[in-house]
Amino acid sequence: MRSGRLIVSTPVGHRVLGPSVAIHADARQSWAMLFLDLAFVAAAMIGLILGAGDLAGKGTTVGSFAIPGAALGLAQIAAALVVAVWAGRAVRFAVARIRRPIVLVVGRDGFEYDQGHGPVSWSEVETVGDPASPAGQPRSVKVQLSDPDAYIARHGLSPIDRVVLRLNRRELDLGRSSLMPVDQVGDLMRKKLAEFRRVDRSGTGAPVIAQEKVARKQRRPAGKR
Repeated sequence: MRSGRLIVSTPVGHRVLGPSVAIHADARQSWAMLFLDLAFVAAAMIGLILGAGDLAGKGTTVGSFAIPGAALGLAQIAAALVVAVWAGRAVRFAVARIRRPIVLVVGRDGFEYDQGHGPVSWSEVETVGDPASPAGQPRSVKVQLSDPDAYIARHGLSPIDRVVLRLNRRELDLGRSSLMPVDQVGDLMRKKLAEFRRVDRSGTGAPVIAQEKVARKQRRPAGKR
């Protein structure tokens, strides 16, 4: 008989990160966020319609200032487009999380999260924690990067992803959408980071992704002799 106990994590073998722990997402929260993000998309569509209507209008007056219809319409359309892009991005992540309910993989050589840009080596990480939260009560799992600019270049972040990183104070915000409590996720990541630093004696600090790319370039098919 099934015990009914939720499985919050499972051991996996990651092709880049080595022996890892896959942390499952909270399905109810994923569905709730999907509906919320869809509501923002709908609001953005309404904003586009209203903005298009204001383009042909006479404008409005705020106090002693007259705002032309074209200016008001363009402002509404621009704001609606920003909301639509942002909400559309969130919807994509929510759907992916529902289809594959793994929010985070924490491994021997690094980690990978569902809204990230591929595996992140522990050599790219300075610390793990949420300094803005009360001691012992983290609200989110945040990763402080050792070199944010190098991270942006190495992982090929898009303009939107660069804005998100800047809004997050150039930290990786892994969120709080996992079944495993936030404090336990942070403890696990700090443990793996400490183990990596004890084992890594090379002093190069070369990220796992960079090492993988170099290895692929060095592997060449044997030529005819």
